Amino acid sequence: RLRDAMRQVVADPDFKGAMDKLETPIVFKQGEEFQRFFDADARRLAAGVRRVGRIETK
Repeated sequence: RLRDAMRQVVADPDFKGAMDKLETPIVFKQGEEFQRFFDADARRLAAGVRRVGRIETK
């Protein structure tokens, strides 16, 4: 049910308009596609934090 509700939200013209004003892209992913996106983004963010010296590598 939550996925269906989110699918409806991201399709709503008012929501799309609000996100456009914020220059925020809308990307709806689920299941394995979302997991791949999440994992890649976590690696990207961790690499950035390491570059500025805020986390230690093991």
